[in-house]
Amino acid sequence: MYTVAVSPDKPERQATLHIDQYNGKVLADLRFADYGVLAKAISMGVALHEGRYFGLANQLLDLIICLGLIGVSVTGVLMWWKRKPSSNIGSPFFT
Repeated sequence: MYTVAVSPDKPERQATLHIDQYNGKVLADLRFADYGVLAKAISMGVALHEGRYFGLANQLLDLIICLGLIGVSVTGVLMWWKRKPSSNIGSPFFT
């Protein structure tokens, strides 16, 4: 059995074919419409996460979210550094 799969930009266009290796008969033809609700949601969520749905606007939104997460991480370390006691690390586990 051979498997042929196409994974285009939009999940709605995904297709997977299972083909008999001896006679070329299509054994299974699975399309996005055949997916369950959870599989559809995951496929669409991955496409949104990768910025494949709304072009540049989606990618810029993803960039803003990424920069925000980096900013929260950096400012968290900076706030800890400013408030920690100078005599130790400032953690209740390592006093």
